[in-house]
Amino acid sequence: MDDFYHDLSSSDAESQDSFPTSTHHFLEDQEDPMELFTLTHRMCSLKKVPKEKLAQGISRHATTLMGFLLDVRSFSRAKMQQYVRNYWEGKAVVQRKEGNAYLFKFRSKEYMLMALHNSSYLIDGAMLVLSRWYSKTPLRRVYINSILIWVRLYGLPSEYLILDAGRDVASILGEVLDIKSDEFDIQENSYLQVRVRINPHDPLKSDFFLDLDLGNDDNIVWIDVQCERMHKFCRRCGVIEHPIKRCEILTQWELERYADNFFHQESLQNQMDFCWDEWQELFPLSMGAEDNSHKSSTKLSEKYM
Repeated sequence: MDDFYHDLSSSDAESQDSFPTSTHHFLEDQEDPMELFTLTHRMCSLKKVPKEKLAQGISRHATTLMGFLLDVRSFSRAKMQQYVRNYWEGKAVVQRKEGNAYLFKFRSKEYMLMALHNSSYLIDGAMLVLSRWYSKTPLRRVYINSILIWVRLYGLPSEYLILDAGRDVASILGEVLDIKSDEFDIQENSYLQVRVRINPHDPLKSDFFLDLDLGNDDNIVWIDVQCERMHKFCRRCGVIEHPIKRCEILTQWELERYADNFFHQESLQNQMDFCWDEWQELFPLSMGAEDNSHKSSTKLSEKYM
């Protein structure tokens, strides 16, 4: 250790010349020059816990789900517990909270599976997404990169409401996981209802044109997209996590640049052409839920599809 201090304080000409003049004068003014030097490579202990000692902790999480709040707001554990008490009828408790991630412990496996089936809920207008609990995952590292949502497509010709054609049309929205299976009910409805997997951090897929391949002026029709249980999203950039007043896109030039990039990426991803309509909004308000739009929170017992 003495040699270490000796080397740093060496006063030979070659060592001093390696410092800029101003730095050299600065060092002379300090009472302890060693305060400027810090250890840049940290060494610490590495501990590993045997699997058998984790078994009890894992078993206690048999009825636990992880939740992630997709909102710029952050709700306290007490506020989240109040929601659980009022809207989930006390069927769960909030165990932990870190950032916008939460742990919910349910009173029974039945209640847990019920909550997981619906997968998403509204809390004061914000979307709460539930997923299975995974061991050895710190709560602060929870990151939701996909969610399941139900979407309605309006304006389709009748022959597009059957399963095969409907699934093909809906693939523009994301990965299609489910579609209303009763073909008679499909024909009775004025819309196609599908469940798709999307990335919640990307812009929502908005209304689009459908090419009917008619070869005349009636070749293209407009299809309206409505996301169920989607009461809040940015009408400027299309993301779920913030309202338009919190959007970072502030000018018309930024918006047009954003739209150009959005459609360019969509074109590359889906290998399709795009049509422009200057009278249509990119992310219209009609994309949000209309049914029970007065509800800003949803109950655990409400059957979702």
